[in-house]
Amino acid sequence: MAELRTRNKRAMADQLAQLRELREHADYHLTCGCDKTNETCEICRCLRESGDAASGGAVTQQHWTQADEIVRHLLPNLKVF
Repeated sequence: MAELRTRNKRAMADQLAQLRELREHADYHLTCGCDKTNETCEICRCLRESGDAASGGAVTQQHWTQADEIVRHLLPNLKVF
């Protein structure tokens, strides 16, 4: 991500950071309750604030769709580097 930012590719770096956050969320946050494992996760915070965290599952179809859209846009553009 830092390399992309140094090359003035901030949007790509931000997308890569968002994809990383989605992956870490899917890998490590089985619930969105407020505990040490997810207190800094932006996705868990949004789910808690919206009330969606009560459902128990932290990863939603929306998260998969969002990750898929990022990958489809980002990966072809990263091949240039």
